[in-house]
Amino acid sequence: MGHKRSNNGNSFNYAYLGISEIPTPSDKESMNRLLIYIVPRSLIAAIAAFGLLAVTGFGSQAFTIKSTPTTSLLNYSLASFATSNPPSDINPNPNFLNICNQSGNLDNSAACQNAALLAIDNARAQEGVGPMHLPANYDSLSLAEQMLVVVNLERQDRGLATFLGLTQALDSAAALGAAANSDPILNFQVSYASNWAGGLPSVLTADYEWMYNDGYGSANIDCTSPNSSGCWGHRENILNQFPTNTPGSAGLYFGAAGNLTSFQGSLSLAMVEAQYSPTNPTVFNWSTAAVPPVGALGIGFFGSTTGVTLNQPIVGMASTPDGKGYWLVASDGGIFTFGDAAYYGSTGAMTLNKPIVGMASTPDGKGYWLVASDGGIFTFGDAAYYGSTGAMTLNKPIVGMASTPDGKGYWLVASDGGIFTFGDAAYYGSEGSAPLNSPVIGIRSPQSGGGYWMYSAKGDVFPL
Repeated sequence: MGHKRSNNGNSFNYAYLGISEIPTPSDKESMNRLLIYIVPRSLIAAIAAFGLLAVTGFGSQAFTIKSTPTTSLLNYSLASFATSNPPSDINPNPNFLNICNQSGNLDNSAACQNAALLAIDNARAQEGVGPMHLPANYDSLSLAEQMLVVVNLERQDRGLATFLGLTQALDSAAALGAAANSDPILNFQVSYASNWAGGLPSVLTADYEWMYNDGYGSANIDCTSPNSSGCWGHRENILNQFPTNTPGSAGLYFGAAGNLTSFQGSLSLAMVEAQYSPTNPTVFNWSTAAVPPVGALGIGFFGSTTGVTLNQPIVGMASTPDGKGYWLVASDGGIFTFGDAAYYGSTGAMTLNKPIVGMASTPDGKGYWLVASDGGIFTFGDAAYYGSTGAMTLNKPIVGMASTPDGKGYWLVASDGGIFTFGDAAYYGSEGSAPLNSPVIGIRSPQSGGGYWMYSAKGDVFPL
C-alpha cells in the first residue's frame, strides 16, 4: 500500500505530521515508487497485511508504502485518540482476511462486506467512535464512489470536514495511480494527499488497513520502528486537516479509482484528496451519497405469511446479512423464506421432543440454526453445531438464541435469564439467580459480540 502527501504538487520524502524539518519545493527529494516483498503464505496471517495486501496463487504477498506530508500541515497536532494515531495496530475482529476471498480479487459478497464493516466498527469502538453507517445504496455505488463515502464517514464521525465530491481531474489521477500500482500524483499546484492499496478485496478492507493497521508491526513497510516517521501515514492522509486560510473559493475534493486486474491480476485501489477550485462540476456529490433517498433508507418488506394457513404459529425470524430478505420459523420448525433469504431445510416434517422457539442466521446468510425449548439445536446450510442443552435438566425452558459475529458460537437463554454458551460465545453473566418481574423471552447480541441483551415479556432489558 502506498500513501503520499505533497504541497503544491512537489514530493518530499517525509511521512509524519509534526516533523521538525519543513521541506521546501526546492528539495524535491524522491522516493522509490514501488517496494515489493514476497512473503510465504505461512506468514500471511502473522503479517495481517496493511493497506495493501496481495495473496496470489503462488502463495505470496506484495505490498508497498510511500509517503510525503503537506508542508502546511507539519505543525498541526491532533487533539484526541479519535483523530490521532492508535497506540498500536488493531488486529481485525473478525479477521476478514479469512472470510473474504484469498485471491485479492474484488469480493462484493455480503459475508466479506459485513466482516470488514464489523471489524471497522470494533476498531472504532476502541477509539470511542461509533459504528460506521453506510448509506443504503452503498452496494450499488462504484468503487470510486464507495471510497468517497467511506473516507468521508471516517472524517465526519471524527468531526472533520468532508470532501464535497469526486472531480474528473482527481478521478483521472487516481485511475492512473490504480493502473500503475502507485500513489496518484497531481501535476498542478495544489495541496493534496494520496493513498494506494493493491490486493485487498474491497474498499472496506482497504479502509481498515489504512486506518487501523498501519503502525509498527503491520505491513506498512515505511514503519520500520515504533517511532518511524512512516508509521500511520495512510491514516494521517485520510484524517488530513487541510489549511483553512486558502484564497478564493477552494474547497475539499476527492478522486478515486479501482482497477480490477492491475495488481498481479487482482484489485488495485487509489485515492487522492485535494484542496482546490475545480474547473468542472463534481461527477458525484457527497450530499447525494450521505443522504440516500428516503425510500432507500427504509426497512424493506419482502412478504409474510399473512393469509397463509399455518400448521403452527410463527415464533421467530432472522434477516439476511444485506437486509434484503428474512426467514420466519414456526414452532414446528417450518421455514418460510422472503426476499433473498434462501431455504436450507427445516424440521417441519420431523417429530420434535419440544417446540422450536427461535432461530439465528450465520454471518454470510448461507445457513441458520433453530433452537427448541429444551435447548436442542438444529443446523442447516453452513451453520455448524457447537453443542446444546438437549440432554440437560433445565430449571426453565430455553426461549431464544443469538450467534457470535463470526458464526463460530452461540448463546441460549432460558426464561429465568439463565445463559448457556457454546463455541466461541463468551459468558458475560446471567439473570438466573435474580428475581424477575416477568420471564425473559429473548436475547440479542451487538455486532461486536462483546456482550448481550436479554429482554422480558414486560419489556425489561438486561444488558450484560
